[in-house]
Amino acid sequence: MTKLALSCPCCAPNNLTFHRSVRFLDVRTAEEFAEGHAANAINVPVQFGAAHGSTATPEPNSNFLSQVQELVRDTDAPLVCHCLHGRRGAQAAEQLAAGGFKDVVNVQGGLTALQQAGLPVEKS
Repeated sequence: MTKLALSCPCCAPNNLTFHRSVRFLDVRTAEEFAEGHAANAINVPVQFGAAHGSTATPEPNSNFLSQVQELVRDTDAPLVCHCLHGRRGAQAAEQLAAGGFKDVVNVQGGLTALQQAGLPVEKS
């Protein structure tokens, strides 16, 4: 059964050391990712031209699902999606759940919430 949550319980300040098989998937643009991301996150943009504050019209990444499947082969492993605030992360989580990933959550509040919870952030 696919779990699709709007928030991620692992992001609570008292639960930052959680199951080692959890993967963070940052679905923001490569430029946003380079500015700062969750430690050890992988980056696959769900959209192009959709950087936070951008006036460009976002275009969907038509290869999003296949790109994630190449990087995350275990569709049963927990996968935590996030963007900056949560909208793109929610879109990504829905696509991944529909594509067969069984334990997908979106971080409501995105990277901002992860930082507020004390999760380490690094720059590329």
